[in-house]
Order: sequence, then structure tokens, then C-alpha cells
Amino acid sequence: MSPNRLENLHPQAQEQAKAPDQPHCWTCNQSFTTQRKLNDHLRFSIRHQPSTLWVPGKNTPPRQPGKTALSSSGNPNVEDSSPKIALAKDGKSGWSVIPEVDHPAVLEALRIRVHRESTLQTNNYITKPFDPKDYVDRRKCMRCKTKEKDAVGRECRFHPKPLSKPDQAVYPSLIFLIYERKKTHKIQDPFSERTYTCCTSPPTTPGCTTGPTHTFSQNYRYTTHKGYLRTPPASPSTPKYRAVVLDCEMAGVSTGGPGEAILLCASDYLTGAVLINKYISPPEKISIMRTTIHGISRYTLTQAIQRGDALAGWSAARAELWKFIDDRTILIGHALEHDLNSLRLIHPRIVDSGVLVRNIVGCTFGLKLLCEELLNIRIRKNKGGVHDCLEDVLATREVVLFCTRNRKVFRAWGEGKKEEEERKRGKRVKKNEEVKAAKLQAQLKAKEEGMSEEDRLKKRIGEEMVKRVAEAREERREADRRAEEKRETRKEVDGKRLRGEKEKREEER
Repeated sequence: MSPNRLENLHPQAQEQAKAPDQPHCWTCNQSFTTQRKLNDHLRFSIRHQPSTLWVPGKNTPPRQPGKTALSSSGNPNVEDSSPKIALAKDGKSGWSVIPEVDHPAVLEALRIRVHRESTLQTNNYITKPFDPKDYVDRRKCMRCKTKEKDAVGRECRFHPKPLSKPDQAVYPSLIFLIYERKKTHKIQDPFSERTYTCCTSPPTTPGCTTGPTHTFSQNYRYTTHKGYLRTPPASPSTPKYRAVVLDCEMAGVSTGGPGEAILLCASDYLTGAVLINKYISPPEKISIMRTTIHGISRYTLTQAIQRGDALAGWSAARAELWKFIDDRTILIGHALEHDLNSLRLIHPRIVDSGVLVRNIVGCTFGLKLLCEELLNIRIRKNKGGVHDCLEDVLATREVVLFCTRNRKVFRAWGEGKKEEEERKRGKRVKKNEEVKAAKLQAQLKAKEEGMSEEDRLKKRIGEEMVKRVAEAREERREADRRAEEKRETRKEVDGKRLRGEKEKREEER
């Protein structure tokens, strides 16, 4: 190898390039077919990169004034008011305990599954800071729902009152059930005859009222996107965690949108140690508490705020999370886009368990079902299935560990689930067609009852003619099929005869 090329290699690669038994990585005890592959391994492998992030047991982060110190066990010395958990080292807790020697391999398996920016954008992640050009011509009229770019020269015609509710007494089949993944959903019949209460016209009719001008408004995402910030870059003087699992609980607020975070939980991916478990005081007035989902009542949140145990809004929660992560940290979660949106956070390295499943199966699965299917672990075992934020964090960690460390098993499970979902989708389509046919038959029967005898006779004659034409077509198709079979048979017989004559001539020669 020339001296110029030798200088461009990694220092360890320079030593091994001179050795007679090259190429081989003595640190990892791994051999390579070419020197180039060894050099790429030494450049990009986590084990050979300079450690600027904190790894439990490897290096100790310096204590800085005004920041929470990290204990030797990896747990932050948080206030006594914040709940904590202890992971059992004997495995009785149900959560995985990763040996320290396996940390590099676990991080490498996780790094491979980090989503690309295009994948994040497809799954509704915000990956870029606010730019007004991204929202050009996205405004809509609040009344006629016309886009701003299409509203030039058009009147604002709208219905001032909503559609009427379906009359279940008149149409008893308007509500039917669909069973999907052990859940029962009530679906409204799309073929119901609903009308606008302002003018009794069907849904496809243009508006009955004309406004003087269009009233345009931006969506909720445009309003909140202005407050989004990127995760601070990595710094050697302030080492952070390499992988963190995150989850938030939300409550509906008066300004609308998906809601604001009221609880933030985060844990270290490698050790499972709890980093954050604190309530958040939302900046807006809470309109819907959603206690049946997360179990947090208004009284509990108010008491935490009065004691001073809650973080002051999403900005303080985001700053608290930044104490443990930087832009090189891998954030893990289930449907993590909602949590990052509630914190107004843009992060480049993300592994979402929901996206991992959706890329293979093609549809979304809940965290509870994933734990039952993949891990045989039951979460939310309380009466109402109430979410435990900290339990969801640790369960997400287990799911991602399984998906990254058992890739072949995970892919086999995903392919089986994909076939099962396709069968269910076919059954749903068949059920919808049956409901549509039954509804159409009922309408035709009701219409026939109001016909006169002459109209009924004409209709019956018409149906008989259609039936005869269909039978004639079917007979013609059958005759064509028999003729085609006869031609194929004759062609095969002629082919055998020609082959026999050819063989006979060859024998005579």
C-alpha cells in the first residue's frame, strides 16, 4: 500500500495494514476480506468512535452547575416528589436487563433501524424548522372549505347548518359493526340518506347561502410550527445519553388541536433507568382532561402544580429533556410524532416502533397488542385499560429491543400479520357490499310497492328480457369455450401425429 493511501486510513488500520495477517480487527476479533472493508468498519463502528456521549459504566459525565447530577447507577438525582422505579437484576420485573458488554452491539442494532427523513415525513413528523413558504396556498375558507389558490373568482357558497343525523327507526341497518383486532367499532352506513338541516338537500348539493367574501384560516400545524426547535448539537464537554425512550400523556385544551402534554416520562434505552417522570402544567386552559385514557385527574395535576413538582409548560419540559439528549441521541417511542409535537421538538435520529411495524405489515398496531403478540407481555391490566406512562415507556423499549435484535423473527411475524390483515380487509369489503346490496334491495322493494300494476308488469318484462340476454351471452361464452377446447385438442392430436411421422422417417433412414 502506498504511503499516501496509508496516511488516509484510521490509526489502527495503519498498524494492521503493515501486519502480515491483515486485514483483521483485533478489538472486535473480526476478519475482513478487503482492507477497504476493515477501514470502513474502523471509521463507522460505534466501538471505534470517540466517546462524546455518556455510556453507563464507560465514562462519567462532568457535573455542571445548575444541572442535575447523574448518579453512579445511571439514575438522575431527581426530586423525591417524582416517582421512581427499580429494575430487578434477576429479571423478575419482566423488563430486560442488558449486560454492559452487550451495549455496543445493542446500540449498533438500533442505529441500523434509525428512520430516514423521508420516512419520518411520510409518517407526519416535522423534520424542518418553520418556513412560511411551506404553507403557501394551504389556507382554506372556514365556510365553503375552498383552498385559497382555487378561490379566485369563486363565490363563497356554503350550508349554514350541518347534515341531519341518520334516522335509525326508518333505516335500522344504518349502524353496523366491524370487528378488527379484538375491538368493536361503530361505523355509519355511507349509503344513508342524510340531508342538510338548512335546506333539506343531499350532501352533494352546493351551498344554499352565499357569503360576501371568503374567510381563510390556517390549520393548527401552521400555528404551532413556529415554536419548534431542533435538538442542540452534541458537545464533548456535556456528554449525553446515546438512546432514550420517550412518552407523553395529553389533555385537550381550549385552543383545539391534538392537545398539550401533562406528563413526561423518559428512560435510558440501555439500562432502563428512569430519567424523567414529571407532570407538566399546560400553558392553555384544559377543556378535556381525558382521565379515562391516562388516569390523571384535574385534582392530581393541580396538586402537583401547587407543590411546585410540575414543569412550567411544554418549553420547560423540552428543556428538561435536553438535559439528557443531544442531536446524536436516538429517540425511541411508539407513535412518537405526537409526543414530539407536544414538545415542539425536531429531532434527526428516531426509531418509532409503530413505523417499524407499519413498514412490514402495512397498518398500525397499538402498543398493548404489540406486547401481547411479540413479547407475550400484558400491559394496562387495570379495569379500564388506563395508560401508565412509565409502563408504556418500558414496554416500548422491550418492543424495539425485540424488533432490532430478532429481525428474522420480527419479519416472519410481520408477513403473517400482513396476510391476516388482507383477509380481514376482504371480509370487510364483502360485508360492506352485502350491506349495500341489502339496502338497495330494500329501496327497490319499497319503490315497487308504490308502482301501479302496469308499471310493475313493464318492469317484470324488462327483467325477463335482461335475464334472457344474460342467458344467451352465457350460452355463447360456453359455445366459444367448447370450440376453443376442440381446437386445442385437434392441435395436440396433429402435433402427436406429426411427431410420430417424423420419428418413423428417421427410423427408415
